[in-house]
Amino acid sequence: MRFLHFLAVVFGIVLYVSTAQATVIVSDVALYANDGFFTPNVQAVGQSVTTPVGGPWNSIKFNFYNTNYDGVTATLGSELAYGSLYVLNQTYTGLPSGLSTSTPGFLAATSTIQGGEWVFSPSVILQANTQYYFFTDTISTARVVSMLDRYSGGTAIRTFPGPNYQVDTVHDAVFQLQGTAVPEPSSVLLVGIGVFAVGVLRWRKGKA
Repeated sequence: MRFLHFLAVVFGIVLYVSTAQATVIVSDVALYANDGFFTPNVQAVGQSVTTPVGGPWNSIKFNFYNTNYDGVTATLGSELAYGSLYVLNQTYTGLPSGLSTSTPGFLAATSTIQGGEWVFSPSVILQANTQYYFFTDTISTARVVSMLDRYSGGTAIRTFPGPNYQVDTVHDAVFQLQGTAVPEPSSVLLVGIGVFAVGVLRWRKGKA
């Protein structure tokens, strides 16, 4: 019974090691200084993003931000997601409605939205030190928060003056990219073997 209990403990430790917590991969929120917003109802908004060292990551979430606007001052509002979001490994200069799984550079897409965030399938994995391009297929009816180009890892890409997507080197969309670090299988295996070996030795010592 003690040995079976020990095996259960080993399994629990390995499972804990292999189940990482969601974290912010990259965000430009801290760079925002009440700059303004992209005019609603006339444009679709995208953003290029460069992942940092670390990763890879799965359980990907992405969001823009809505604008609190009193007619004079624009401030950062709540998380914002709408329509479908596409992730490409290259830029895109077509119409928002032209985005599809056959778009050159297509990696993933989602229309699942939870709490103002696009949520991708757990099978979608983003690599470290890689530039990705996030595009919406829908004209935004909300005031997507924007700022002057302070984010060095990418830039806004939007359909203004339109109708096709084009790079905006002056602005960034304020965004947040989240994910869960994927542990290396070898690391999880080594932890499991190490804990198991120590436990077996203690078990044998206890029976001696």
